[in-house]
Amino acid sequence: MCLCVCVQPFYYLGLQEGFLDVLFANPDIVAQVGRDRTYDDPSTFWGSMLYERINSRVYGALGARSEGCCIMPHRTLAVSIGMDFAQAFKLRQRGYGVVGIRLDDLPPHLRSKQVSQAPLIIIPPVPDGKGGFVEPSCVDPYLLPLWHDLQRFAPKPKGKDGDVVRTHECSAPFTEHGVGVRVKPAVKDGNGFITFSEEVRVWLVLTGVHADTPMRNKLLHSMGVSALLGCPYCHMSMVWSGGSNRWLGYSRPAKAVVGEGKGKDFQLGVRESERVCTSAEVQHRQQEAVRVKASLKDNGISEPQAKRRFKEIGFKDECVVSSLLYYLETDEMFVFCFAHAFLRGPVRVLLCEIVLSQQALKAEYGDAGLGNKCIRPDCGLSRDACRIIASRYATMIVPHDHGRPPRNLVTTVKSWTIEELGRALDCTLSLALILVSQ
Repeated sequence: MCLCVCVQPFYYLGLQEGFLDVLFANPDIVAQVGRDRTYDDPSTFWGSMLYERINSRVYGALGARSEGCCIMPHRTLAVSIGMDFAQAFKLRQRGYGVVGIRLDDLPPHLRSKQVSQAPLIIIPPVPDGKGGFVEPSCVDPYLLPLWHDLQRFAPKPKGKDGDVVRTHECSAPFTEHGVGVRVKPAVKDGNGFITFSEEVRVWLVLTGVHADTPMRNKLLHSMGVSALLGCPYCHMSMVWSGGSNRWLGYSRPAKAVVGEGKGKDFQLGVRESERVCTSAEVQHRQQEAVRVKASLKDNGISEPQAKRRFKEIGFKDECVVSSLLYYLETDEMFVFCFAHAFLRGPVRVLLCEIVLSQQALKAEYGDAGLGNKCIRPDCGLSRDACRIIASRYATMIVPHDHGRPPRNLVTTVKSWTIEELGRALDCTLSLALILVSQ
């Protein structure tokens, strides 16, 4: 596996200098670290099966209590990271990447506040070869400093785990793994003055990554919805129908056409344990993608052949973070963004059905979709109603969007971003659709 190369400078603030030192200088934070672990509540991370699995992989270190330290009940703490790309100056163009981190070992009212979080990495856009700038297609080299710090600050891998990490070409030197990090917690004395205690060694375990679908695809090196195995976590595959690849298996079983489940019938919501891929199967597909990539580099296969194979596998390389952090599994490390799934899924489809014409619906979904009544054109609006809506949008201003007018629902809804869909639900739809009927 060969990492891509950074073509632009980027900024890493440091896991210790940019986050931990600042965090532990706050006595209000230190007083709450590790004191809200609700092991008896399955709705929280600490009461979940995921905690049990991660704690087992780090040899019980995440759940172990401190010995001889009255300031913090635990020395191994849970953190999560979030990352995304956004355009700082224009609404619909992405470019700058931001990676942030949060200490999850706090009560809910604290871990969601700004004092418990910090930006760690800034990734500038790269030249697109046409005089402009775009976000980099590969983020692995920009994240390596963070992964290396997390290797150093996590419990050291043992046995087979250590052998795998030790030999990985992107890993930090194995002698540095598991050393932990020393911090000086701030405390308040009896008079309320802030003082610093003696240094304490702590370890960090990354328990999740907050990322939307495009960002997950970048980290996983998965092919996304362009692949026959667009979902890296299950055996469901896309089927060519109505002029495009479609996901079947909702109302009746569908036959997998590629992958480990080829030839078998799967249905969403039925026998989930059979439908979901194991971590070993996902790893096998990633390793196959690495072999295909190597064969392409050595001219063993052509580029069209490699692209076709990547679409069948669902991956185009290995997931670096799950290889470097031995306790993470690709099928459980992402904190799923329900807002993206809801807004870019049901909400967008519903709005398209309402405002698109019969011809547009047919072009979007094909004859098969209309024939199977997947689409309900009877709920669509008339042309006169659409003109009324368009005229209303032309006069709207959204104050919390820098005064920019919202885009026309009727003509642009197919390309709306999640932010635009959220704003529409929040304030513009009620104004645009009121008293509009067929």
